[in-house]
Amino acid sequence: MARVKAVRLAAALLVWLAVAQAQDTSAVTPRSTIKFTTTATAVDSNVNTNGNALEWNTATIDAMQCLINTGDDRASPNCAASGGPSNTYFVGPMVQAGFPLGEKPILGMVYAHKECNGACDAAATQCRVCVVALANRRPNGNYLRLDATASQNWVDIQDFTTGKIVDGADVSTSPARFSPLRVGANLQGFEACTPYGAQFTNGSLIAPVAGSWVQIDAHLAIEYNTANKFETARLKKNEVSPVKVPGGIPVFLEACKAGAPEPAPSCVSAPTLAAAGPAEDLTADQCTSSTRYRVTLNAANTAAITPATGCTLENDARTAGTGAVSFLCGPLDRSTPYSLVFTATPSDAQCAPVTATVAITPPALQALVLTATPPTDEACNAQSGQLTFSVSASPNMAPAQSSGAVLAVTNEATGAAVQGCTSTPSAAGFLVACTGLADGQYTLAVTVPNTQYPACPYATTVTGTVTLIPAASLAAAGDAQDLTTDQCTDSTSYQVTLNAANTGAITPADGCTLDTDARTAGTGAVSFICGPLARATPYSLVFTAASTSSECAPVTATVAITPPALEAIALTATPPSDEACDAQSGQLTFSVAASPAMSAAQYNGAVLAVTNKATGAAVQGCTSTPSAAGFEVACAGLADGQYTLAVTVPNTQYAACPYATTVTGAVTLIPTASLAAAGDAQDLTTDQCTDSTSYQVTLNAANTGAITPADGCTLDTDARTAGTGAVSFICGPLARATPYSLVFTAASTSSECAPVTATVAITPPALEAIALTATPPTDEACDAQSGQLTFSVAASPAMSAAQYNGAVLVVTSKATGDAVQGCTSTPSAARFQVACSGLADGKYKLAVTVPNTQYPGCPHTGAVTGTVSIIAAPGFAITDLPAAQTICRATTTSFKFTATGAGDGLVYTYSPAGGANCGQPNKNSVVTCSGVGATVSVSAIAHYGQAQGEDCTTQALSVPLTVAYDPTVTATSVTATSPAALCPAVPSAAVSFAVTTSSAAASLTAVLLQKRSQAPVSGVTCTTSGAGRQWVVSCPGAPVGGSYVVSLAATSALGCTYDLGVDSSAVATVSAHDYALDAGADLSTFACIGSLGKATVTVKATGLSGATFTAVPKAPATCGAPQITAAGVVFECTGLPAGATEVVVTAVKTGCTLTDSVIITTAIEACCYTRTIGYWSTHGEEMRPWLAATPIQLWGRTFTASSMTASNTALTCNSDKPDALRVLCAPGQKVCSAAQLGRQCMAARVNLLITSKCGNANNCFRTANINRARLFACCGESGPAPSAAAVQACINDVDGFNQDKNALGNTCAASELPQGGPGLTQKVCNDYSTAFSKATATQFCVQGFCSTSSTGVWGRRRLLDV
Repeated sequence: MARVKAVRLAAALLVWLAVAQAQDTSAVTPRSTIKFTTTATAVDSNVNTNGNALEWNTATIDAMQCLINTGDDRASPNCAASGGPSNTYFVGPMVQAGFPLGEKPILGMVYAHKECNGACDAAATQCRVCVVALANRRPNGNYLRLDATASQNWVDIQDFTTGKIVDGADVSTSPARFSPLRVGANLQGFEACTPYGAQFTNGSLIAPVAGSWVQIDAHLAIEYNTANKFETARLKKNEVSPVKVPGGIPVFLEACKAGAPEPAPSCVSAPTLAAAGPAEDLTADQCTSSTRYRVTLNAANTAAITPATGCTLENDARTAGTGAVSFLCGPLDRSTPYSLVFTATPSDAQCAPVTATVAITPPALQALVLTATPPTDEACNAQSGQLTFSVSASPNMAPAQSSGAVLAVTNEATGAAVQGCTSTPSAAGFLVACTGLADGQYTLAVTVPNTQYPACPYATTVTGTVTLIPAASLAAAGDAQDLTTDQCTDSTSYQVTLNAANTGAITPADGCTLDTDARTAGTGAVSFICGPLARATPYSLVFTAASTSSECAPVTATVAITPPALEAIALTATPPSDEACDAQSGQLTFSVAASPAMSAAQYNGAVLAVTNKATGAAVQGCTSTPSAAGFEVACAGLADGQYTLAVTVPNTQYAACPYATTVTGAVTLIPTASLAAAGDAQDLTTDQCTDSTSYQVTLNAANTGAITPADGCTLDTDARTAGTGAVSFICGPLARATPYSLVFTAASTSSECAPVTATVAITPPALEAIALTATPPTDEACDAQSGQLTFSVAASPAMSAAQYNGAVLVVTSKATGDAVQGCTSTPSAARFQVACSGLADGKYKLAVTVPNTQYPGCPHTGAVTGTVSIIAAPGFAITDLPAAQTICRATTTSFKFTATGAGDGLVYTYSPAGGANCGQPNKNSVVTCSGVGATVSVSAIAHYGQAQGEDCTTQALSVPLTVAYDPTVTATSVTATSPAALCPAVPSAAVSFAVTTSSAAASLTAVLLQKRSQAPVSGVTCTTSGAGRQWVVSCPGAPVGGSYVVSLAATSALGCTYDLGVDSSAVATVSAHDYALDAGADLSTFACIGSLGKATVTVKATGLSGATFTAVPKAPATCGAPQITAAGVVFECTGLPAGATEVVVTAVKTGCTLTDSVIITTAIEACCYTRTIGYWSTHGEEMRPWLAATPIQLWGRTFTASSMTASNTALTCNSDKPDALRVLCAPGQKVCSAAQLGRQCMAARVNLLITSKCGNANNCFRTANINRARLFACCGESGPAPSAAAVQACINDVDGFNQDKNALGNTCAASELPQGGPGLTQKVCNDYSTAFSKATATQFCVQGFCSTSSTGVWGRRRLLDV
């Protein structure tokens, strides 16, 4: 296989009109048309194939060629050949397979063509290959842009001869830049070309003059929307016949033909860009570490100037063309060198851009650091404070700074200046001494002049403090406080409190110590504890306080204290005693003596309390008799024991220390005799057959003498007869059922106490007798295993527990005599209950045997017989079983069936449990089951035997209740439809949802929800339409800026409702165009006196690319057509009257209208006064007073009034006396064509003198097409460079400045201004002009303008140079 030789284009690019090719050195005219040949190689009726390479419906490649006028925005490709696309196809929106693509471009029209730069038969002719891709422009007319990534935009060109790839050893590739190409109102192109005469790596020409084949593979990536997405186009064909090799599409490059295509253009008017002079420092605030500069450049033949980084265009300057352009650069850090590079794009697109570099190093700020330490002073009185402020300066100050410094000392509290301070300034700093100061703070403020920037002085402040020591004082705060807590001691302690003020440490008096919670210095109360101090002894306590400063003497305070003597009373008593016969007759009398005698307050206030010593309880009922000599207390009704009298007498000296004593008395009681039965008498019977018995009686005796038995009783042989304890007696025989009252008597241990008795009642019991009675039971049973009999046997009298628990109960069948098993008994004192179950019909006997608890050998017996019979069952049946039903899920229904032979009623069970609720049959035997929500099986049982007191049941019968459910409705798909983007002012729009359900629905309801919170959208009501499974939901009023989902519910034909929930993936969004229109801040402009103002309104438009913009002033003014710039949409508004004018700006896009307004305030100001060279050449005398006031420096010479023509007669040439009039009158002819610039400059400099005094030179330049820098670049010390173009540019600019203007107002008197009328120097000007026109090349002075060499070669310009 042949190897491919390729080269990738590395061409300068055609930009708008064209960018000059470095290899093209011939002078040719720009192309007016471009011939394109499509890259399609086959015709198959498709619009786009092979990576968007265009195929047309035509049979030949020739018919695919079109011409496009490059310089006409309104032009469309002219494809005249039959079968080719019509102009309509290009003008209208492009389509692909019949589907409109809207804003999305098609890169399908890719063309390649050859261009040659000379006559086709010339040996110097060179050719190149250009590849062009066409695309739709945006609907708003804006242009698309290429992806900046080089790897995304390239062209490979390979050798191809007669349909075959030519063998080559090397392949050379390099990136190609595609540049925009303007090709009509609706299309735009991107073109890349090889250099003229470019070669493959094997040395063969890529595009020879003769016809040749190449194979092209091109790749572009173009942005087509605002989201920075790129559409990729690739010009490539996978297979090329007859040799199948990938690599591109073959294109035949036609041979060069004379006249077509036209040669490429070349650079004609090269741009220039240079600094007009040094940058101007615009420092307005000398205190900052940075500044700004004005940079003025002289530009020529420029289309646009890109400022250096950090620089912006000055608002009254230009950005293109020829002349001076000013920029504001900054902030620039001081002491930092900057190299600012400005770039100018040429107005001739065939020329290369140029740059100008401006070097700036902002000067460093002068630095002076002032430092000071705050001084302090302390004084003992308010007039002796002294402060010395010391402020050092680094570096040393200049004499003007130290002597010009302002030093001021002020009282911080009052702000008043301190008088009498002295200062000593030096280069190193300042020393300021102030005396006689009261306490407080004083601030020295130092301000040192800044010799670099007077408006930024150096300043510092320092604050000193004077602290005055106040006089100390110490005094008692009141009487000393007695701290006595125990009256028994002969000494006490006192708390002494002193009021201290401004004291240092306080030394306590002897015997005193600082109170633990008090202070020892300062101002306030200080407490001390002094003691022990002997009673009745006088003390003089001296306390000493130091001052807060050693300069002040200490102070003392003396406190006098005499502790009082103690009061004393002695209380004495003799313990009383008593004996009594019983526990209520004890008596004690307590007697307490007091020495010395008590006061009435003491014995009346005394507290007397008698308590039982054993229990601590107070004794009630005691009486007391108080007197000065003591107390007598009598208590009666006391039991035996000890009793204590406690006496407390008040202390009238110290209430907290009363006098107290106690005395204890004793009561002794004789114990009372007692006799009582120790329990029931014990029956001693051993034979149950007798009618009498004997009893043993036991008595409990206490404190007794001899005991006398009751009648019929004798002392038990082993018992006692006196003392304390149990005593037994045998009494009998006693007849049964006869009551006896046996009285026993016991003597007391003391003759003072009466004897005691004990009576024992005994009634021997009759013999035990129990009667057992019963009623024969009967039972009717449901079947032969369910008979039940309950035997009830009553006992009278009631049985004891031992009897009914020990009874024997036996049930037997009378028919068989067999015992019945499984009976249960319930015994009680009154009866027996015996229950037997599972009995067949027949008779059954219960035999009862009850033990005799009195005499076991004599049990009690009884018997009873019961009968069991069987009840007949009813005929229970169920008919008319219910049919199955269909219901809604989560609802219930009811069923009916017929039940006969229900007996006493039906009982149901349900499977599953709770699945239904069935009732009893009605009069027609119909049963209704309700609450059925799912299929359930009902089991029914009939009960009978209720009349016989039984609950008999039949066999269970089953009833099926079958339920089917309505088909569930769910949302199988929900598709949201969002409205088109709204205009910014529209608050809401309708959103819709297409819904498909799983089953047919009768109706659908919808609620619009916020997507994120799922909360209903307030104020929005959704409607639905549709039927079956297809529905449409419409929700008008959805607020802009939100994302919404819909909550759905459906109702089936059966009436069942279904919650379809929310499909979170079906989101409708209501968005608004991100349009914003900002007319910017209000503007201020000016107009010269006698003129109307103009202003530039720059509108910031966000998202409004392609919008229609208008600006309408609300005043008789006009705003021009909008200009779309990088800064925004720009309107030039003219004719603005004085005062405020509102300009309303409107933008219309996609049906949206946005408005904003800006206020332009126009001030009428003085401007300039200018006259043309024609005026000044004939009114030379009018220049004299202005030159007299200020001579003019022009091109190295000084022009004064004294050197100027004084009459209407021409002066002889004199190089020492440059004549301004001679310059004005030299015509622009002969040797020096720049003479005309000299005339214009002289007139402009005179005009500037008048304007500077009578007008406003700054305003003058703001309204002219030239600024001050440009004027002095042309008319300053040196003038422009010796270039015809530069001189002519200066002539044009300066002449524009000199056009007649008079907008001075009344700033100068009319007599000061040049007057009109006949020309006063017309004749002399004519003489000068004539002399100049006749001058030869070697005549210097008479030319009035130019100097030449002897050969006539133009040299450096000097006015009147010899």
